[in-house]
Amino acid sequence: MPVSRSALDMHRTGRLRMSAGLWRRLGLLTVFGGAVALVPMAAPALFSERPSEALLPEAGRFARAAAAAVPAVPTHVGQTAAGEILAAVAPPPRRLPPEDVDADAVPAPAAPEPALRVAAGPGAADTSKLASVSPAATVSIEDMARRFAALAATGPVPEPRNAPEWYHNARTAEMRGDAVEARRAYLKVAGLDLDAVDPWSRLAALVLVQDGRSGARQVFATLADRNRAPAFELVAATLAEDADRRRRIEAFMAMNPDYGPGWYLYADEFSESRLGSQTIGEKRRERDALNRFLQAEEAGLLKNRFLDLSMLADWLDKARRRRGVLETALINMPSEPRAIFTRSNADWSVYVQLPEPATGFSYRLGEAGPMVQAGPAVGIDQRTGRPSPNTTISVVPGAEPQVIEVAYQDLRGSPVGPFRIPFDPMSALVGQQRQALEMTKGSWVAYREGSGLTLYTTHLMTYRCTIAKATYGLDSEPVDKAIPLPPCDPKDPFSVPSGATPYFKIPATTRSVTVRLEFRDGSRSETTLPRR
Repeated sequence: MPVSRSALDMHRTGRLRMSAGLWRRLGLLTVFGGAVALVPMAAPALFSERPSEALLPEAGRFARAAAAAVPAVPTHVGQTAAGEILAAVAPPPRRLPPEDVDADAVPAPAAPEPALRVAAGPGAADTSKLASVSPAATVSIEDMARRFAALAATGPVPEPRNAPEWYHNARTAEMRGDAVEARRAYLKVAGLDLDAVDPWSRLAALVLVQDGRSGARQVFATLADRNRAPAFELVAATLAEDADRRRRIEAFMAMNPDYGPGWYLYADEFSESRLGSQTIGEKRRERDALNRFLQAEEAGLLKNRFLDLSMLADWLDKARRRRGVLETALINMPSEPRAIFTRSNADWSVYVQLPEPATGFSYRLGEAGPMVQAGPAVGIDQRTGRPSPNTTISVVPGAEPQVIEVAYQDLRGSPVGPFRIPFDPMSALVGQQRQALEMTKGSWVAYREGSGLTLYTTHLMTYRCTIAKATYGLDSEPVDKAIPLPPCDPKDPFSVPSGATPYFKIPATTRSVTVRLEFRDGSRSETTLPRR
């Protein structure tokens, strides 16, 4: 006997399937009170096929279920977002057999393409999830990527039926500047809950331009109930504000450390392009995240996360180039504080050189006890816009060998350290005086005329703590005559003792003197000083 198409469809599936046209006749999508709702219309207007009385209760239940399935959306999102919600939840239109066809003579409808179409469910679209179907029933992301690539040289698909075709239409519309059609097509792909990063990333970029960051988050919030793919969660996290965005991406990567594309987006959180200037810690974190991303590529864990492999190729190229820049920078820059020890007659001054701009500095003598917070130095550090921290430490004379621990706060105010700086006062004194002598070779000895010729060695006596042995030779003679020097006094290393004689007579005919020093570390240095 003849049956209505609606009744036939219900007979086949056990539930009522609704076409997009029936959805429109089922209710009006309206915005009021800050929420979107479906308002059921009069039951007789639901079907043009004059359905039987028995179908009307089922239609009413369908309308109520559909209304409950629509999430609340802020009012200012407006009709555009409302239309997106309807498009996201509405099942795709289905072709029905002619009106007067015997039900038993109609073959069962073909199964939809696995993982490519949205399967109809009671009252709302039942999203196909790749993770929940068996491998035999799944069309893999790699297969979809091949189908998408095959469409590259074609124009828009007139009647798109699956993810690659909708995605191709979205990209085609976007490239010709039709943002409205691109958005509509992207939302069709979004309804499939695919675990592919690039469709979500491009949808996010589009709605960011059109709606701003807050509006983009609201669009993704309307999709959250129907999308559970890691790719959706990852890209949704990138729409948060600065601190929350990094926290959400970090939390995602902690839960999904093998999700390769996430490391690329995590690296971007510490990049120079995002931050403007980077701390050493941020450069290391960016480099380490890029290493994880490139390791995922080597392990073959990236291709199954992209429909458009050109985006993956672009990410890989940028990651390799950026990693090279970071590795060069980190190799060539100091990574830890360095200290310069300077002894005066009063005390030791330890000048700590920090490897990067700092907003605070602290230290302690030894490896126990509280850290001493150093105050600011005079002047503003132009790199931070704040007062420079005072990084000079005073140590009393006669101190025993010890460790000085230092720490600092970087440009972001994050603590760095502590770092251990070994301090051996005698070794530091020897090094300081050795450096001074090497820089002042022309002053090692001095001539003075009057009552014969006198050679003064005051300069060598001042820096005697670094000298193990000093000898001299006149003109072309061997350099084997000893220069007398008093012993080193570590408590007063630079003064000439009262009983010392820093001079001696030499022949008046002397034209030059060669002086050779043997230092405490066994090395030697010499110089020839002509008489003028």
